[in-house]
Amino acid sequence: MGGAARSVTRCRPAVALMIAILMVASTMLTVACGGGTTSELSTTTTTLPSLVGSFAGPGVGRPLSTADPLRVTLIGDSVMWDSAAAITSILESTGVVQVQDRSVLGFNFSHGLRDVHGDDIPWRTEIPRYLAETRPDVIVTGFGLVDELGIMRGNQTIEDFREHVTEAMGLLTASGAKALVLGVMPSVDGIEKRDPKPFARDVNEIFRALPLLFPGIVQYLDPDHLIAPDGLPVYVVEGQRVRKKDLTHICPSGAARLTAGIYETLTVSWPVPPPAAGWESGSWTTDPRYDLPPGACIEMWPGQGEAP
Repeated sequence: MGGAARSVTRCRPAVALMIAILMVASTMLTVACGGGTTSELSTTTTTLPSLVGSFAGPGVGRPLSTADPLRVTLIGDSVMWDSAAAITSILESTGVVQVQDRSVLGFNFSHGLRDVHGDDIPWRTEIPRYLAETRPDVIVTGFGLVDELGIMRGNQTIEDFREHVTEAMGLLTASGAKALVLGVMPSVDGIEKRDPKPFARDVNEIFRALPLLFPGIVQYLDPDHLIAPDGLPVYVVEGQRVRKKDLTHICPSGAARLTAGIYETLTVSWPVPPPAAGWESGSWTTDPRYDLPPGACIEMWPGQGEAP
């Protein structure tokens, strides 16, 4: 299995690519993107808005400074954990944003609230603790992969998930914080099998409805235009290796692309200055998480991608 895998040179985010993304991302947020929800690999896409909702109310648009930064807390699953190093790099490089990471590998509602290590995740008590520790102005959260898998395998229903997410969003925003919710990107279940299946991503419909339930408080960002422009899970986007071998988790270039969209979304509501030059190729790109498991951002499964 591993011997048949092809390999490519690890790609760090290209400076020119990131500059281009940052220049056009505000426009891209209003452009339709592809989001396939079929149960088999297909080129069929559904037109969906990339950004839903807007932030409003006290604190939105306030001046930012080193002494009084925009406080951002990251809460989510392993994809958020993969992204955290890039998000921290771009936002903290502005000098007026403080980021704290509380992402948890395997966070979900469908498997008895246990992470990949078998540890309990009592989210009803952990979320308030995270907020008390970090006192965020904004929460950037992304999860749903494990829950979607649980739904596909009958471990919970979509209505169970809707109830849990609505309750969790109420906890996340109870102290006045805003929440930017990232959708589940096109991903694959069972890439090592002969007939891998893309995740249906039905959970994104629930995420997309949250701004209507929490107006002025919650925004939803669909990540497809940043990480999967054709609505399909792919290893390479515009010459950059964006996904790990499992076609689910992300590599440094993928994290940088996703992060550029998060940055631009926040600048709509707060006067966040441009990031420092070179943030996209900083030391965060060599974080061990991008080589977990070893070779994750180098190898490809045969038949699922070719070396660029």
